[in-house]
Amino acid sequence: MSSTTRSFDDVAIRYEVQGEGEPTGVLVHGWGFDGRIWEAAVPRLARARRVVTLDLAGHGRSGRERRRPTIASFAEDVRAVVEAVGAPRVVLVGHSMGGDVVVEAARRLPGHVAGVVLVDTLLDVEARMPADQLAAVFAALEADFPAAVGAFFRQWMFTSATDPALVRSIVARAQAMDPEVGLAAIRSALTHDARDALRALAVPVRAVNADRFPTRADVMRRYARDFDYGVVEGTGHYLMLEKPGRFGELLEWAVNEVARAA
Repeated sequence: MSSTTRSFDDVAIRYEVQGEGEPTGVLVHGWGFDGRIWEAAVPRLARARRVVTLDLAGHGRSGRERRRPTIASFAEDVRAVVEAVGAPRVVLVGHSMGGDVVVEAARRLPGHVAGVVLVDTLLDVEARMPADQLAAVFAALEADFPAAVGAFFRQWMFTSATDPALVRSIVARAQAMDPEVGLAAIRSALTHDARDALRALAVPVRAVNADRFPTRADVMRRYARDFDYGVVEGTGHYLMLEKPGRFGELLEWAVNEVARAA
C-alpha cells in the first residue's frame, strides 16, 4: 500500500507498507536513493511484521520543496511516517546517511523505538574527515556536481568485484540528484555527529555491514552498549544490491534481534 503524509514543513513524504505484525520495521534509504533500494529485502521481513519504506524529502516520489535538507529534517520525515502509520513500537533501519537519520529520529520518538539497525554506516562513529578534506569535497561538488559525485562513488563505494553494470547504474542514479538538495544533504551528513544521539538511545543496536572497511565494534560499544553486527563479505557500500540474498538473511537476523526487546 502506497500513501503520503506531511512532514513538519508540509513537504509530502511518500511511503509504502507491507505485511502485518509488530514491532513495525521502518527502512530508511541513504543519499540519492529512495525506498525502492530495499525491494529485495522487504518480502522476507514482511513475513513476520509490518514493514514500511519511505522516500526522504527530495528523494524518490516525495516532495522537493525543501531546498536545504539536514539530518534533523530527514529525521522529522521518519517521525511523520511513524506517526502516520500509527506504529506503537518500531525498529528503525538506516543505510548510509539513513543511519544518521534513524539514530536522530529515535530521539524524536521516545517510547516508540524497540531498536536500531545500521546498514554499512557509522562503522567508526568517532572518525571525522579533516576540515581541509571536507572543504575540498564541497568545492568539487559545487564546481561540477555530476563529475564529483561520480569520482567519489567510484573511489569509495565499490570493490573490484562489484558488477560493472551495477556500478554504472548506482553512479548514474547518484549523479541525477538535484545538485542544490544533494549538496546540502551531503554537507549535513558529513558534518553530523551521531554520538550524543547514540548515547541517548538505550535500546539495542545491530549492524549489517560490508567488509569494504572494518567495523569498529569497540568504538560503537562506547556509545551503544548492546551492539552486535554481521558482515556481508565481498561487497561494497550497496550490499543489498550486490548480494541481496545474504543481505536479506542478515537484515532479518538484525531486525529480529532488536525486536525481541519490544
